[in-house]
Amino acid sequence: MLPTYTITAVPDSGYTFAGWTGDHSGSSSRSATITMDVDRSVTALFETEYEND
Repeated sequence: MLPTYTITAVPDSGYTFAGWTGDHSGSSSRSATITMDVDRSVTALFETEYEND
């Protein structure tokens, strides 16, 4: 059985999760389950929160 890993993007205060790049690109879910059947690269992207004044 191939190993799978679940990763979750957790933004620091003042940031919001913006998506994933790499082998999980296109998903807007903060959690991702990755099957390690080959080398994989996954990066979480974050954006600065802006207050509406």
